[in-house]
Amino acid sequence: CDVLISLGECAICGGIPAMRNNVPLTIGTGREHPGCICGEVIKGKCTPADCPMFAKACHPDHPIGPCMVSAEGTCAAYFKYSR
Repeated sequence: CDVLISLGECAICGGIPAMRNNVPLTIGTGREHPGCICGEVIKGKCTPADCPMFAKACHPDHPIGPCMVSAEGTCAAYFKYSR
């Protein structure tokens, strides 16, 4: 997907137009790991323990899904406090 982002005016320099050109940006499609069930965990349909990769292939030192990436993520918190 190609997107054009306009940077508009620079608020720091008192609204003086800093850049009027559009900057091309290519955004790839996001893909979840095939074994990751973070989407279901976030929706409350599964618990992290239901994931076949939880605490095995996916752990805080090697996060596979978004739920394990952040310390506040569902899987990361479950990993830390349920063990």
